[in-house]
Amino acid sequence: MRLALVLFVAAACAGCHDNDRLRPTNVFATSSVPPPVAFAASSTAPGTIAAAPAASSRNAVVDSGPAHLMTDAELGALVSSVSEATGEFPSDNFVSNETTLMDVAPVLTRDALRGRAYVGVGPEQNLTYARSMHATIAYVVDIRRQNMLELMAMRASMEASETRAAFFSRWTSRRDVSDKLSDSKRASVEDIARAIDAAPVDPAVAASLRHATRSLMSRLGIQEQPGDDRGIDAVLAAFAATGMNLAYSMKGSGRRYPALREVLSLVGPGDEGSFAKTEESYAEVRRMMTQNRIVPVVGDFAGTKALRGVAQDMSRRGLVLGVFYVSNVEQYLFEDGTYGRFVSNVEALPKDDESVFVRVWFDQGRAHPKQRKGQRTATLAMSISHFLRRCRASPYRSFWEVATDDAAMVR
Repeated sequence: MRLALVLFVAAACAGCHDNDRLRPTNVFATSSVPPPVAFAASSTAPGTIAAAPAASSRNAVVDSGPAHLMTDAELGALVSSVSEATGEFPSDNFVSNETTLMDVAPVLTRDALRGRAYVGVGPEQNLTYARSMHATIAYVVDIRRQNMLELMAMRASMEASETRAAFFSRWTSRRDVSDKLSDSKRASVEDIARAIDAAPVDPAVAASLRHATRSLMSRLGIQEQPGDDRGIDAVLAAFAATGMNLAYSMKGSGRRYPALREVLSLVGPGDEGSFAKTEESYAEVRRMMTQNRIVPVVGDFAGTKALRGVAQDMSRRGLVLGVFYVSNVEQYLFEDGTYGRFVSNVEALPKDDESVFVRVWFDQGRAHPKQRKGQRTATLAMSISHFLRRCRASPYRSFWEVATDDAAMVR
């Protein structure tokens, strides 16, 4: 039986739009800790990618995943070995801003994708998607080191929190609000958010979470970088300041974006909700975190290291890609002239005809044909096999062409 591996690969920014930009600023030093499995030397020419082995159409059906897929040291070494350059971003992308994210729930919950590999971009939205397909392990790779630090702080909070109310209280630097809820196990996200609204920030909780985050990174062997303390403080301060009302913000924009409480309350077809909808869904994601099955990496979708390293790691483990959540990152890759490198990186991932992209179109004066009335976004499930065949035969010329390719839609 094959193992399945989840990949949260954040190359640019989940939910970034309105001409938000990313620019590399420095390259992380490689950790002195050897990776858990040495990458095989490539026989291909420089700048090319060896073809990934053929992926089996069969996949493991996994409910809780292997408890010991990686040790702490192996996780830290993997993070260090595949990380690329960090980048600067003009907006704080602490939470998702996509209001149609659950529209693709019927695709993510298909039996054919259950337990497969997941590749994604950005913050908490990936936890929802990975849980929906019952993925086994997650690589979270974002060009912004801040995203990795946020996931480390989120894990530190989860490790100490058996329930949703305890987690969101600690995550927003409050004391546990469970006793403020009439039934914390059946409470809605909104119920928890209201209780947090009424609770004051506790500096002792914030200090404890800051210490736990740094201790976790040390335990995993995540190599410290200049500015990590400031980065962790910025993440914790943002969630403490507004609780579950924290929303995406863009410098110079007066637009209102959905708050975290709204994003986590979204429900899709079949009543599928976020990872925070029930105690059971939260517990599944918490297991993924505490069992080293979510791996935050710094990387670029068009880079030469992160996605290729992840592809090699997937291949060695016999993993097959189920979902690659790219948000609208491709928009910026087209603008930067690096889209071809992204296509090559996708080619390297172990995949088959069941593998799908999840893309997002943001209405920037041009509505998507599938955009629902009253929504600024359209979330689309699209065939990766069709995408690659089209790229080989007649390459896409723009993100609009990619996002409106009706023949690629998964229905």
